[in-house]
Amino acid sequence: NVSDLIITASGTATLEATLLNTPMAVIYKTSFSTWLIGKILIKLPYIALPNIIAREEIVPELIGFQLTVKRLTGVALELLGEKEKSEKMRVKLERVAEKLGRPGAIDRAAKVVVEMVNSRES
Repeated sequence: NVSDLIITASGTATLEATLLNTPMAVIYKTSFSTWLIGKILIKLPYIALPNIIAREEIVPELIGFQLTVKRLTGVALELLGEKEKSEKMRVKLERVAEKLGRPGAIDRAAKVVVEMVNSRES
């Protein structure tokens, strides 16, 4: 690994970081109203693909009004400064990568998302 931490927007870049087994923080800036509408309409508890696939928060998500310089700096310093925490994240990211396997990872990730949405609607 060349990097100790990746700060990325949500999306397929999080899968790449997962496969690289690199700790990350996921950010996505929106207005409060957009965030609120998203919370109401989107049935998933997470937006980061590693979290969705693991069905738990592995990587911190700073979304909408939660994304501030202070919070992002705090998360980054925590992951860079607390090696135990970043190592725990690496172990969990490795488990997610194992679920994805090599070929067809995007299809498997999409299947997990669809299953979660369907289970939340029932």
